Amino acid sequence: MAYHVAFPGESFSLLNEDNNLSEFQDKDKEVITDVPTQLQPYPGTSDRQLKRAGWDDFSGKYGLPKAFLLKLFPQHSLLTCYLPPSFHVPIFEALWRAADVYLDRACQRRTAPRVHVLALYLSLLIAPFRGRIIDQPKEPLPETDDTTGQDVKHQVFALGSALFIVIEVELLALNEEENVADLFMEMLSAATINQERKLHARVHGLITDQSRFTFYSYDPLQERFFFDENFFTGGPRERHLTLMIPVSNKIFSVLLAIYIGALKDLVAERRMAVEDGVREALAFAREAQTILTSRADDLAALEMRGAQGLEITEKRFVLHCRLSVLKQPV
Repeated sequence: MAYHVAFPGESFSLLNEDNNLSEFQDKDKEVITDVPTQLQPYPGTSDRQLKRAGWDDFSGKYGLPKAFLLKLFPQHSLLTCYLPPSFHVPIFEALWRAADVYLDRACQRRTAPRVHVLALYLSLLIAPFRGRIIDQPKEPLPETDDTTGQDVKHQVFALGSALFIVIEVELLALNEEENVADLFMEMLSAATINQERKLHARVHGLITDQSRFTFYSYDPLQERFFFDENFFTGGPRERHLTLMIPVSNKIFSVLLAIYIGALKDLVAERRMAVEDGVREALAFAREAQTILTSRADDLAALEMRGAQGLEITEKRFVLHCRLSVLKQPV
């Protein structure tokens, strides 16, 4: 089984020259859709602008090294979900057409085109969760002692908890220390707000210039930050979009992990009764994760397993919430 993306006058295969799965696999029942208002992200935020974060705010704290340049971070890596080729093809096509509109990454001279492309890209990866995970772009987090007050390019919420923070920068290699500190500050702020609501799921973060994608996480129970994984893309359009396939797998892995984390929080805090379907939703999400993280021997097996995992992820059932215990602080 072969997958090709064809455009006028050209055809590009998503398989590599050896016709194997290296681009799709890296090296080494319904879930909730009818999410009530009380599970939506917390209300509006302030316009207050605070100082930017610096590495001094984190030096020697939260399990981090004193000097950023040492990059001796503890590591926590998620299991990778391998999405089926039929899922990657429309993403490839959409990003190809976006490059026709906004130019290739190397030719973009302004931030706005990259913002549009990143928003499109994230929406395609979030869509299978059908409302259980939502993206709120370009908003600061609610004020805490930790927030920098800057616009966060994307706050991704799972069942009302901000669990994935995405920050885009002009060039990650420039001022990387300050940029990562900004990301950590927003992740810490999100975790603090979640804990005030008795939610303790791990918060994930991504910082990118759309040529390099670096993933981190913060465990509020351990009060430690962790490095996860780095991805590098670039080069001609075909190469860049092909290298985005493992990035797509990684982002989807994070999305499924934060969804499972949000469900585990709800079960642990007994904020919903068993009959309300949360345990069932958690079982389905874990089943999808088990299927999607299993490695395939060939492309046909990858397509079959991936499609099965996505089908479980997308299944619908109605969640009946006890709204009185789910109201969020104003």
